[in-house]
Amino acid sequence: MATQFPSIQPAKPKSRIAFILGPLAIIIVIGVVYFLSRQATEKVYKNFKPIEPDTSVTIAPPTVQPQVTIDPKQYTIAILNGSGITGQAGQFKTLLEEKGYVVESTANADKENYTEVQISAKKTVSQSFINELKKIMGSSFTVSEKINELSADTTTDLEIITAPEK
Repeated sequence: MATQFPSIQPAKPKSRIAFILGPLAIIIVIGVVYFLSRQATEKVYKNFKPIEPDTSVTIAPPTVQPQVTIDPKQYTIAILNGSGITGQAGQFKTLLEEKGYVVESTANADKENYTEVQISAKKTVSQSFINELKKIMGSSFTVSEKINELSADTTTDLEIITAPEK
């Protein structure tokens, strides 16, 4: 008699349950996270109070300094070469005359080793006129802050002693 072995039947795969429960669990987790984040966001917006502007502070508009216009022909200028560079007084003269200033004379200074442009002026010369000259020359030359006083009997209103470029 032949021995019969019990037939082995393959077990039903539990993968069907995992196949259904896995995505379902993911959907539930996503739903819970979404629900909780919505509630947290709504609480933030419920308690949100816009900031009211402070009307007690008044900001003054910036003050604009009136622009002083000078007449470049108002005063006469003498230019003295203090650098030892041949023709520098003439170059200064050309620069200033192109901007409308009256340069009456050029000559050599008492020495040739000035390191800063020197401006001397009579008491009658306005500070705004001197400042404008400083601005013109200050782009290429070091201009001394000190303004020397010219005597009233000097033939020109200002003297400028040149110096080498910066």
